[in-house]
Amino acid sequence: MDRHSFFTSIKSRLIFLYLIIFLISYIGLSIFLYNKLRDTVISSVDNHLYTEVQLLANLLNVKEGNEYLKFDLRKLGKAEVGKYAVSLSGHYYQIVSPEGIIIARSPSLLITDVSLPVMPESLNPSYTIIEGPDGSPLRLITQSFRLKTGTIIIQAGGTSRKSYRFLSTFRNTMLIAFPVVFVFSWIGITIITGWSFNNLDIFLRKIGEVTEKNLNERIEEGMIDKEFRPLASNFNIMMDRIGDAFSQRIKFLSNTSHELKTPITIIKSYCDITLRRQRTPSMYKDTLYRIAETVDKMNDTISKILRISRSEAGLFLLRPLNIDLRKIITRVIKLYKPYASTLGIMITVKGGPLKILGDKEKLTETFTNLIDNAIKYNKLGGTIDIDIAAKNGEAIVTMTNTGTAIPHTEKEKIFERFYRIETAASSVHGSGLGLSIAKSIIEAHGGRIEVKNTSEKENSFIVYLKNELPKMAKNERIGEKKTS
Repeated sequence: MDRHSFFTSIKSRLIFLYLIIFLISYIGLSIFLYNKLRDTVISSVDNHLYTEVQLLANLLNVKEGNEYLKFDLRKLGKAEVGKYAVSLSGHYYQIVSPEGIIIARSPSLLITDVSLPVMPESLNPSYTIIEGPDGSPLRLITQSFRLKTGTIIIQAGGTSRKSYRFLSTFRNTMLIAFPVVFVFSWIGITIITGWSFNNLDIFLRKIGEVTEKNLNERIEEGMIDKEFRPLASNFNIMMDRIGDAFSQRIKFLSNTSHELKTPITIIKSYCDITLRRQRTPSMYKDTLYRIAETVDKMNDTISKILRISRSEAGLFLLRPLNIDLRKIITRVIKLYKPYASTLGIMITVKGGPLKILGDKEKLTETFTNLIDNAIKYNKLGGTIDIDIAAKNGEAIVTMTNTGTAIPHTEKEKIFERFYRIETAASSVHGSGLGLSIAKSIIEAHGGRIEVKNTSEKENSFIVYLKNELPKMAKNERIGEKKTS
């Protein structure tokens, strides 16, 4: 695996990041513990030396009133007391005059006739590390005391060999433990990440197995880790949408085939019947008229299908102009008034002129489809009431027609391609594309369409259009894709 592919792997990045954090944390903790331990050890030695010096100072303080102080000091230097009586034992003390003259030494120094280096006078304890008489590190404390008979300097030293050996052992242990802990951590995090990403591998394998034959397959969200549940949920939602889209595609192909097969069958029937025997010119002419009429209907259906497909593909072009919405609706009503009159249907319009920016031709087609639909599914002697108004920056057209109310479960479906309510499909002629085209045009204008039941025998189609479309460059068409 090259460096590029290594860092494109989430698992590898997690392992690398963990090991870097572990490395920094381990080194930082080791340094902190080492320094803390060193301070503790040195502090312990310093406390011991400080206690020794205070004991000597207290002893001299008792003797200072005695005229035999110098004799007592010499006697103190010859006293054999524990570790201070062993030659070069690593535990020493000596008493020095302000002039630097050694007045008394511990037997451990006196036996071999060596002394500690004399340090400057200081009333406060002064600590330093020197090389001891035996060549090992020695922690030395120096402090001055003022007696009635004069000032003396007391020094005490304690070997640091064991302390440094202990610190060295701790440091070596941490260094030896590092690679062991590092390797086990690397193995552990590799196993943990591999186990954690196992569900993701299953998820990816599940995606790879998706075909048009198993679009109903879903991932059980409760069976995977919490972190991957949103991903599984979104995958299931996506599969629901794909399934719906696939079902609609099959339904669309089936409906399209049916809509195109019917006129083709009619044309074939006319041709077969006409060709069975010799016909008069008028009969041939009548047949051609019927075929041409059928072809026109088929061409109209194909044109509607293409318009819907272009809209869904983002290729729905609008030529925006400042138009009067009322004039468009009034013009459509004039075209349909004779047809509505034959059914005894009365169409009324309320509302004054309302200017919007939109495509005149396509909005005319929209309201043609809506009014045509309102007449077809109306009752004999019914009414169609159209109200035009403006509210909250929107143009609102409400079209209410009498007839059977659209069932609640059908309200969204009626805008699907080729969909027709079963109770009305057999009695009303149509392709089932009108409302779908109307919705596509309205949405291309940035609007929306709703359907409501005002009563059990009335339906209202409500169209919402913005008074102004987004500003465009000169001669630019809405929905047109720019190319660079």
